[in-house]
Amino acid sequence: MTTPLAVSAAWLEDEKGRVLLCRRNDDKARGGLWEFPGGKLEDGETPQEAVEREIGEELGLTAEAGEILARTVHDYGDIRIDLILVRMGNPRGTMVLTDHSEVRWCDPLEIEELDLAPADRELLEKRRKP
Repeated sequence: MTTPLAVSAAWLEDEKGRVLLCRRNDDKARGGLWEFPGGKLEDGETPQEAVEREIGEELGLTAEAGEILARTVHDYGDIRIDLILVRMGNPRGTMVLTDHSEVRWCDPLEIEELDLAPADRELLEKRRKP
């Protein structure tokens, strides 16, 4: 079995405790599904470094990455990913969408209602377990 692609995702909270979720563009794999923002780790990057870079590239925001909250390996059939959820807070900047069709700040309980990508749903479930 091939090594999964390492992907870092942000649990990005605003000052009200809401979490940012992004809807994938329809023309992408898993288009239309919601996900935690983030992306692939580049060679030598930590999950924290990758998610800080990706938040800047995809959303035009800066935020400080903290602890790893959850991790899951998911096989989509076309790709196998090792998805790492990193806590981020205090987002700064003006949001610009370059890679998503929509964003939404959600109360953590509202996230359940979104049509999440399967790996992101697994992270959410792992995050909720004590």
